[in-house]
Amino acid sequence: MRFDSCIIKPSKYEGKVYVFSHEKALNDWGTLSNIYQGWVTAADTNLSDAELVKSLQEIAKNPTSAATMYGINTGNCSCCGRELTRKDSIERGIGPICAEKFGL
Repeated sequence: MRFDSCIIKPSKYEGKVYVFSHEKALNDWGTLSNIYQGWVTAADTNLSDAELVKSLQEIAKNPTSAATMYGINTGNCSCCGRELTRKDSIERGIGPICAEKFGL
């Protein structure tokens, strides 16, 4: 999911998510990818950026609202990052395919 402050992706390990910045850099394979910031669980994190941790705590209070704000602010789907073109999708912040896929 994409939010104004970061991108989070689920881990293979239950309850853990990886946190990335919106900035991109060359990875080991020579392609651009979002910059890894760290991981978060309900009880622990290895993030060193206190502002990012605070932002994630706010997102956790209402992730749907935070995702909607990302979509409205950027014009991109907060799930897949594609451009939103339909008025209802822009207002929801999530495209129709992702909304159906994730039950939103």
